[in-house]
Amino acid sequence: MQFPDEVHDFLRKIASEHNCTVSRVIEQFMTDLLSETKDISESNAETLQKVSKEKPYLLVKKDGKPFARVSFFDEKICAK
Repeated sequence: MQFPDEVHDFLRKIASEHNCTVSRVIEQFMTDLLSETKDISESNAETLQKVSKEKPYLLVKKDGKPFARVSFFDEKICAK
């Protein structure tokens, strides 16, 4: 995959600020992209269970800003 220079520079800057690799930054962006997004006020046991059946990830926001990233266990794997 090749990015324009300005995108690559942006990714390297973020990686440097967070002491991680560019691939880790891309992974986090992709996780957020594939996530269901809910406000923290909407989060309870029922909504978490419902989301876990529809998406593998949940991005929780508080006051419109990212607050937590949740990754759900695969029920098939956990049942063993």
